[in-house]
Amino acid sequence: MSNQPRMISKMEAAQYCGLTPSGFSSWVKRGVLPNSVPGTNRWDRKAIDARIDRLSGLQIQTNDDTNFDEMEAAIDARLAQRRTQGKKASR
Repeated sequence: MSNQPRMISKMEAAQYCGLTPSGFSSWVKRGVLPNSVPGTNRWDRKAIDARIDRLSGLQIQTNDDTNFDEMEAAIDARLAQRRTQGKKASR
């Protein structure tokens, strides 16, 4: 586990992204990077990472997403099989 704090200041967030503070503010204003956590002057390091990952074209998929996708695909396959069986029975 990292000993770096998850919540970071604007200066730290700018440094983390390799930007100047004014450049970081500009990217936040344009929606390139996420806003600070509501009610704070702090940014969530994971939110920054997730946004940069999406901008870079990286697909992040949590275990929950994977399980949901697998379950949805299995349900779709069963429904398609039932539809096919129903058509064969009516012939």
